[in-house]
Amino acid sequence: MALPRRALLLLALAAATLAAVFAVNLTRGGAPANAAAATVKIDIKDYAYSKKTVTIKVGQKITWTNRDAMKHDVNSSKSGGPKGPLLAKGKSYSWTAKKAGTFSYHCTPHPYMKGKIIVKK
Repeated sequence: MALPRRALLLLALAAATLAAVFAVNLTRGGAPANAAAATVKIDIKDYAYSKKTVTIKVGQKITWTNRDAMKHDVNSSKSGGPKGPLLAKGKSYSWTAKKAGTFSYHCTPHPYMKGKIIVKK
């Protein structure tokens, strides 16, 4: 059974639109714009953050997991930065970047433990 001419035109238009959307997304970095960004994982171990500096994009998430027996947290004094609770061993805290900027953070009980997040648009 043949499709009516109007249905064929609509299918062709839909295919052309999808091709254009994918072509634009490929020129922006290869993934569709709505693809979820990978969560950055940072371990807290031996009184240090496993990654001292990370660069992420707005909307991306970071998860810190405490691997020490001592409680630690993630605390930024800058508005919009991470402010997590004290984490017991094996517990995690996640933060999602809502705006671009640089956020330095530290562990409240151990202020020599420091890290930095650079958030880009």
